[in-house]
Amino acid sequence: EPSTLILHPRTGDLGYDLMSGFRITTGFFTDDCRRAGWYGSGFMTEEAENEFSVASDATGQPLLARPFINAATGQPDVLFVSFPTFAGGRVSVTSHSRAWGAEGGVVCNLFRSCPDDGCGPFWNVDLLAGFRFFQLKEDLMIQSFTDVLPGQAVPFDGKLYFGPVNIEVNDEFETVNQFYGGNVGVHTQFRYGKC
Repeated sequence: EPSTLILHPRTGDLGYDLMSGFRITTGFFTDDCRRAGWYGSGFMTEEAENEFSVASDATGQPLLARPFINAATGQPDVLFVSFPTFAGGRVSVTSHSRAWGAEGGVVCNLFRSCPDDGCGPFWNVDLLAGFRFFQLKEDLMIQSFTDVLPGQAVPFDGKLYFGPVNIEVNDEFETVNQFYGGNVGVHTQFRYGKC
């Protein structure tokens, strides 16, 4: 009895684990009393990549199958990549992910302790209001290659193919999610015992 491997999103982990990135924040006050000003900040992550591949031997062991929803019927269906004594095959899956964002706006000081208080407690409260943008871009590519064995016939794309023949199927997906929105917050600072 042939062993079977059905490729399913839950079969492997396409998580990206930890990703490196950087953030830059800057700002300035427009008056000597530091009561009003502007700020800006941005960040970007590295482009993370994940790869997964599996292959049968030349005789089609194990059976490899790709499940999908048939657009013509709306029902679950399957694409056989390899089948014992009929066709060998291999599948590779590659995905990428990258995120970046930026924000900026005004700074308005709401409260600041008197700087002449010496080493006593120092409080500073600023109101932040502005605009924020965020983008997440991801893609997914699935490639399958089927090598039909000599003497075998397979229907594909409305035609009948006779082995030996190679059939390649590529699926590519790309998505871009973007967020635009207002940004309101409060920044506080407390210092004690440092002159």
